[in-house]
Amino acid sequence: MTERPDHGLAISLSPGEVRVALIEQGRLSVFWRDDNRSACRIGDVFRGRITAIDAKLGGAFVDIGQGETGFIDVPAQPSLSKGSSLLVQVANDAEDGKQLGLRRRIELAGHALTLIPGGAGVEVSRRIADAQARAALKTLIGGLARPGEGWVVRTVAVGTPPARLKAEAETLRRQAAQLSADGQPGLVRAEPDLMLRALRDLASPEMAEIVIDDGAAFSRARNFVATEQPDLADRLQVYRGPGLFEAWGIDAELEAVLERRHPLPGGGVLSIDPTPTLTAIDVDRAGSPQSLRSINLEAAERLAELIPLRNIGGLVVIDFLRMATSQDRAIVAQRLTAALKDDPLRAQVLGFTRAGLCEVTRPRSGRSLERALQAPCVVCAGTGHVGDARVRGLEAIRAIIAASAANPTMALMIAAAPAIARMLMGSLAASLDEAERLIGRAIPIVPEPNLMPDRFEIGPDMDML
Repeated sequence: MTERPDHGLAISLSPGEVRVALIEQGRLSVFWRDDNRSACRIGDVFRGRITAIDAKLGGAFVDIGQGETGFIDVPAQPSLSKGSSLLVQVANDAEDGKQLGLRRRIELAGHALTLIPGGAGVEVSRRIADAQARAALKTLIGGLARPGEGWVVRTVAVGTPPARLKAEAETLRRQAAQLSADGQPGLVRAEPDLMLRALRDLASPEMAEIVIDDGAAFSRARNFVATEQPDLADRLQVYRGPGLFEAWGIDAELEAVLERRHPLPGGGVLSIDPTPTLTAIDVDRAGSPQSLRSINLEAAERLAELIPLRNIGGLVVIDFLRMATSQDRAIVAQRLTAALKDDPLRAQVLGFTRAGLCEVTRPRSGRSLERALQAPCVVCAGTGHVGDARVRGLEAIRAIIAASAANPTMALMIAAAPAIARMLMGSLAASLDEAERLIGRAIPIVPEPNLMPDRFEIGPDMDML
């Protein structure tokens, strides 16, 4: 069994679900998840056609094919009108009845570089702290750039041989050349699946291990790395035992991250309360003997970890402990800004309002961790959350696969709350069938009304005893 490294990447595949966890400095820093219901479409490029322009909304509705429509913010432009064809890229997935959020700026991501067709200049990742390395990369890529190209140099470009950067730039150019707004609306470039996106966007030479718990996926990853990132070939490992996320302590850490209250090292406490329009965060002294400024500085550091990990987007309002001077408030705002500098979505600290609240804005990109793993609770009328029935159903499938591997001669069943049982026998039936093929026997599903709505149990199949 592989032990959790201080810097590593875990990729777990199970019937109906793919999960990715990035560990940095011993802590969970990124969690991604796709299932058959909610696969991320951010980054997909479509050929679209404007069906309507809404001046009040400041944007346009765009037909992207297959009967689907997205929305794009467009300032008044004479070149755009109803019926205009254009290329668009998905910026936000559709949820809560909203349409896909689209943008006109196309970004074609590679491992070390991102090409922006029609852009200009070279941006270097803020995570590259070494000024000399930043300058050298900007000069190198600036020398490669052609008119009508914008480039973003990603963090992993540091130490990448110039010849490989040039080859990647040519690959991205060829992809850009294939994009055209002419023709019927439809998909023209899809982002790779979650595993390959993780290898492209998260893997780096500093990693001790990249661990995948599926043999077929490991082979596919090995082929991808051999072509795209050969320096990482010796970091790839296949995990043969059950429960990679459990072995690495990721499941437990995710549960802790989703808690409403988060203790701080000096005794203070953070409380996080998402609402439909903003996320409210309160800092409580909780009897700590530390100074107000010290508690607030600890809160700023912890929030810089939690906001990206929970993928909190939109407006964030933080009620720090009230300090006496504007100098103290400026120090806390500066600490929060510095701690958020590595956030890939570039959260912006707006500062303190006249009411003493600190405002932060962060672009929305994909579902928050709460929305990905939880659903409004029918028991508490929406005042709290329980695990989503589909997510719990997939967890039950993983759990029975692991239990069967540990007890190969025992026939097992899943006893589950009715909502989870219905999900397993309904939309998750194909995933359950795949699990039965892996185990080599049928998996009985027993609805158990006495269980809480998000609970299930794995136990022996009484009919087989």
